[in-house]
Amino acid sequence: MALTTLNADLSIISKLDNYPPNDAGMTSAKLKAKFDEGANDIKTFINGTLIPELGTELNDKLSEMTLDSAILAALAQAKESGEFDGSAVELQNNGTYIQWRYSGGTTWTNLVLLSSLRGDKGATGATGATGATGATGVTGAIGATGKSIEYTLIGTKLGVRIEGNTAYTYVDLVGARGATGNGIDRIVKIPLFGDSNGSGTVTGSDARAAGQYYSGLITLDNPAAVDVDMDGKVTDSDVTYILQYSMGTVTSLPIGGTSGLDYYAVYYTDGSWSFIGIPQGATGATGKGISSIALTSGTHTAGTTDTYTITFTDATTMTFGVYNGANGSGAGDMLKSTYDTNNSGVVDNAEKVNGLTVLTAVPSGAVFTDTVTTVNGKTGAIAKADVVALGIPAQDTTYSNATTSAAGLESTSDKTKLDGIAAGATANSSDTILLNRANHTGTQLAATISDFVATVRGTVLTGLSTASNSVIAAADTVLVALGKLQAQITANLSTLTTHTGNTGNPHSTTAAQVGAATTSHAHGNITSAGAIGSIYGLPVFTGSSGVLNTLTAAAAMTALGATQIATGTYTGTGTYGLTNKCNITAPFVPKIIFINGGHDGYDNYNVDRLLIANAVSLGGAGGSGLVLICTVSGNVISWYNTSGTSFQLNSSGIVYPYVILG
Repeated sequence: MALTTLNADLSIISKLDNYPPNDAGMTSAKLKAKFDEGANDIKTFINGTLIPELGTELNDKLSEMTLDSAILAALAQAKESGEFDGSAVELQNNGTYIQWRYSGGTTWTNLVLLSSLRGDKGATGATGATGATGATGVTGAIGATGKSIEYTLIGTKLGVRIEGNTAYTYVDLVGARGATGNGIDRIVKIPLFGDSNGSGTVTGSDARAAGQYYSGLITLDNPAAVDVDMDGKVTDSDVTYILQYSMGTVTSLPIGGTSGLDYYAVYYTDGSWSFIGIPQGATGATGKGISSIALTSGTHTAGTTDTYTITFTDATTMTFGVYNGANGSGAGDMLKSTYDTNNSGVVDNAEKVNGLTVLTAVPSGAVFTDTVTTVNGKTGAIAKADVVALGIPAQDTTYSNATTSAAGLESTSDKTKLDGIAAGATANSSDTILLNRANHTGTQLAATISDFVATVRGTVLTGLSTASNSVIAAADTVLVALGKLQAQITANLSTLTTHTGNTGNPHSTTAAQVGAATTSHAHGNITSAGAIGSIYGLPVFTGSSGVLNTLTAAAAMTALGATQIATGTYTGTGTYGLTNKCNITAPFVPKIIFINGGHDGYDNYNVDRLLIANAVSLGGAGGSGLVLICTVSGNVISWYNTSGTSFQLNSSGIVYPYVILG
């Protein structure tokens, strides 16, 4: 079975802008989600795809692994008699017995007579191939004319009769439906017999739960755990044994079990179960822990190294040094709750000018035609005096009514008089006089003059003077007013150009005045460039107090509590035995390794092997029938066989693929 590979693109953080807020729509919540996205993709792949596939593969492999009851019984008897103390053993077939000895020992002891391992009678073999055609016999006499065969088909029944007969002999072409097969559903370890709920203890409550299961009132996740007499079913006897064990009158469970074995329940698809026992390894040496860590020298002064001493529980010690770096210029993480108190998404004061906002300081309906950065050389809040300094009157300009000698506004009386004149009225002059433009003394709408606009646009500003930039007066002509405005614009443009070109902070504005961060500051362990560390492509996790940290792929898998996988190949060296072990170093502590046995070049096809850490692996169907002794030390998994290179999966020049789980 080929395992599905993870093809998702995990280069998520590296694809972000160097300054993430520049990405359209990027928020703090979305940025946090980006850091989790790669890890969640890995978690979803492992939990949703890889683990189910591995479970199927493991069930297929385990269904091929069987331990003969005679071997298990012999091992158990040797264990109880003291002949076998739980140390690693080697097995061999001498042609008459399966024999054992301690690893590295010299004496082989008979374990099981080979003739006793005969299984049940096998099914009848397939029909052999048809033999060669014999020589042609002598031609016989011509027989009587035979009768033909007649047949009929009714449903699934075929009827046959000889020509002339009236009745058919029927045969049903469809046989009876076979019984449903019974496969392995799962294999579950029994941590403690009698413990119905996995609490780690056996009490009267477990006896009650076993009784309720026996009566059909409840279901149990691991009912084999309360089958303490190991007969494949839960009965009142099991309930009694569990109750007696909880009261101390029965001292050990399971009843009739063998000490020194780890028991597993094999559940089948029809709901039944059976048990297998695997010998436990020898107890490891007592470990040592840390008793204390104390500062033994140093004052934490910047630029110096402090020395700490670790004292272990066995009274041994070791020391290590911690360099004290210089104090940073920052004062801790800058929190959103501090710089954006109204949760508007904009840094406080950055949306205001001297405490004023557009919403409160600009009149409703105001129209902005350009961006004003300064007025008369001043930035910030603009006062009326700043506007007057440009030559704009401090008071509203007023106009008088027009007179015969001065231009002005039309009075109400003049308006009334004009409204009283009928349209097209004349003063009794002839049409020749009235139509003569030279005789017109009134006003005429510009729209009625065909060349008015073109004439005005084409008029040259002859006599325009920019000598004065004083305030425009009501008595000024348009030509004079334009000259004053041009003089004011020229003067202000020079000042404005000089000011806008000054990048030296001419107003001495500070970061605190605009609510900005200082030039040199830190956000936890994130640099001003937005980097965490210096290694490309690592997943990010939150550490102590929520600080972001990068982890290696292996550490990230451990943090997620996920199964770790490593694949590879090794090439056989042509050696075998205890002193020529095969070794593979994994990037993590290995638990299980699958090895493809391959072909050794001598017509021997070795079956795939499943090696379990610190256990004995028996050969499957088609293999040698011998064992591999497997051990794990740290990240190194080792195995050997004493019968030959092909049995140890180490034939010279053969490439062996493997998959390691941890």
